[in-house]
Amino acid sequence: MSSYLKSEFYRVIRSSWTYAFIAICSFLLFSSNVFLATMKSIDPNFTYAFTKYAYGNVYINLVIVLILCIPVSNMVFGNE
Repeated sequence: MSSYLKSEFYRVIRSSWTYAFIAICSFLLFSSNVFLATMKSIDPNFTYAFTKYAYGNVYINLVIVLILCIPVSNMVFGNE
C-alpha cells in the first residue's frame, strides 16, 4: 500500500497539469500585489495598498486554492 501511495504521489507531482495549476495560482496572487502597488503609485490615498490587505488576499486565495483541489483531484483520479 505504501508503494502504491508513493507511485500515485509521484504521478501527480510529475504531471504537467500540476505545474500549470501552481503557475496559474501564483500568477494570480502575484498580479493582485502588482495591482495594489500600481494603484498606490497612481493614487496615494488608495486605502487598500498596505501589507495587511495584501497578506489577507494571500490567505483568502489560499482557501480558494484548497477548494479547487477537489475538482483537480477529481480530474487526476477520476479515470481510475
